[in-house]
Amino acid sequence: MSEFYIRGKPYSADEIHALTQEDLVIPTIRTMPSSLYKYFPDTIDSESGRNFSREALENNTVFLQQPRLYDDPYDCTILMNEEEFAHQRITYYAKLCGLEISPEWNYSRIAYEFSCYLYQGLIAGKELATLFPVQFDGNDIFEKQHELFILSLQAGLNEFEGSQQVWAQAFYKAIHQEYVDLHKGKIEAFRVACFTESPYAMLMWAHYANSHKGFCIEYEVPPYGEPYIQLFHSLFPVIYSNERVSILNQCVRSLQPPGLTQDILWDIYKYGLLMKSLNWKYQNEWRLISYGNMLSGDDNFNCRFFKIKKVFLGNRMNTQNRLEIIDICKRKQIPYVGVTIAPDKYEMSDCKQLCENCPKMFMPEEMRE
Repeated sequence: MSEFYIRGKPYSADEIHALTQEDLVIPTIRTMPSSLYKYFPDTIDSESGRNFSREALENNTVFLQQPRLYDDPYDCTILMNEEEFAHQRITYYAKLCGLEISPEWNYSRIAYEFSCYLYQGLIAGKELATLFPVQFDGNDIFEKQHELFILSLQAGLNEFEGSQQVWAQAFYKAIHQEYVDLHKGKIEAFRVACFTESPYAMLMWAHYANSHKGFCIEYEVPPYGEPYIQLFHSLFPVIYSNERVSILNQCVRSLQPPGLTQDILWDIYKYGLLMKSLNWKYQNEWRLISYGNMLSGDDNFNCRFFKIKKVFLGNRMNTQNRLEIIDICKRKQIPYVGVTIAPDKYEMSDCKQLCENCPKMFMPEEMRE
């Protein structure tokens, strides 16, 4: 049975299907928690040599990450069957060329009839492009997409010349490229920053704060209004589910006029960018979603976020790093606190004394537990 949850509330598949962007955003703004939290590893990036965690603290920014770099292989992916995608796309192109396609025909039958039509045109001395006579009234996106398909098909015919399956292979090459480009274009164009609702989640400290050696920033959620309206409308709670939902038809429609409509874009958000496995439900995650650098305004994908309210220092943070983070907090006039573990429960809480006054600060790390 399908299960869906948003902020702990169960939804049916029909309710999720009917859920519009306004249905989610407006109640979310009204009931948003007073604070959101983000965990940081406080490590140096091996490629750039930069500590992006500290830059976020210094500049009150969050980095908008490429979804493909997340640890969950299902994260920010869209579900569509490639065979059905191929069937719909070859039907679309065959009809553009004026062929009558029976609804009962499978992919192989359509490919055969289509190849016969194109082959007859080629042996009559026509160029492949002239066999696709459709015009898109100056719509550059669809004209270029149309041209790319023809170029890819021609490349396949050249590549597989001499093969008994030359047309089948050429069609597959061209349509598969569309399938790959669709995945990249619909998901990889987005950037995402992730937040949660608690600074005391042990698994979050372990996964995202370098095994408790990093820190967690608390962001104060302000009243709705300027200058944060764009942030509010780009911030969503994650939808947790035990199954993935196909958006094949929506994605195929986006490749045809009128293109990527608002309802198709919302389904990409809902079933791709915002949906995660129930295995991650403990995270109570929120996502800030940007199309490219829409929210950052530069090529570094750093987005100014809500005001930093407090910094929580990891239980296993070493003395040198702890003192350096404390120094940043003092300069920026940001309150900070160490996070400690309870001796008799599996719980975390704020330490009751300042880190710099704690005798454990200058003990060897192996003696601090």
